[in-house]
Amino acid sequence: MENQLNEAPCGYLSLNTKGMILSVNDTFLQWIQYNREELIGQHIETFLTNANRFLFHSHIYPAIQMDEEVYEVYMSLQSKKGQPIPIIFNAKISRYEKEETIECTVIPIRKRIQYENEIREINKKLEEAYLEKQEALSRLEIALQESADKTIKLVELNEELDKVASTDSLTGLTNRRGFLEAYDHQISLYTQTERSFSLFLLDIDHFKLVNDTWGHLVGDQFLRDLAKILMNVARKQDTVCRYGGEEFVVLLPETDTEEARILAEKWRDAVETADWDIKAVTISIGIATFQTEDNQNTLLAKADAALYYSKQNGRNRVTHAKDIQVPSLGES
Repeated sequence: MENQLNEAPCGYLSLNTKGMILSVNDTFLQWIQYNREELIGQHIETFLTNANRFLFHSHIYPAIQMDEEVYEVYMSLQSKKGQPIPIIFNAKISRYEKEETIECTVIPIRKRIQYENEIREINKKLEEAYLEKQEALSRLEIALQESADKTIKLVELNEELDKVASTDSLTGLTNRRGFLEAYDHQISLYTQTERSFSLFLLDIDHFKLVNDTWGHLVGDQFLRDLAKILMNVARKQDTVCRYGGEEFVVLLPETDTEEARILAEKWRDAVETADWDIKAVTISIGIATFQTEDNQNTLLAKADAALYYSKQNGRNRVTHAKDIQVPSLGES
């Protein structure tokens, strides 16, 4: 069985609960171009890009800890030579003799590369056919059609991959990865124009009671219904994201502190007054507005502290980080 696992057509590695590599199969080593001795005992982030390290720590690892599994995560590894390797990542916690390990499989996304190689080959044939006389005309027409078909397939595949990679499958909202891309863009825009922007962190009050009372299927429907309400209230320029579980984040371009308060109350009221099937639903909201001294982490931390304040002071309310004392990330 060990030899079969080593030669399996997919990459395999196991991690401890801290993300340190315990074992890895030969297939994965061939793709990543490392020796086994170079990886055993190292953290999985050894072969992750900076962006995917953040994705692992902010989404993948928390999801594994909460749900004990994660499937079909689109990300990129980095080979020892620095080459990107687009993959689909799956992981699941297993327990053997009271010890937990994280079992992972890695599947390269080969089809897109295959289409690109086919297009290059077809274009080469076109150049050769163009130099031939009457006999080559029919082959040229066929090659042109093949090139067009492959190009369409490649465009469709890239669009589908981008959509899947940036969309939450349950609610249809932007997922955490899509939000982070929009968030980075907004911060970059701020450094160039100093146009103010804000964000909300919000979640459903007492959502655990919904799952405990009516089950997770009903809880999932609550999340889908809430997503529809949020999208109906959102402005065209806003990015609405399911951040994890019952927590959502909304990015608000060109929105200062006072405008953010007004919008947050509008969102809170829309949820409270909606026609819910089973029980009334309310949300708590934490707001933060980007300042010159902020970065990606500090703004989210401020919004999270404001959300915590809302929940600790009665729920179904809005709090701006400006109105409470938010400790810096370096304070304990």
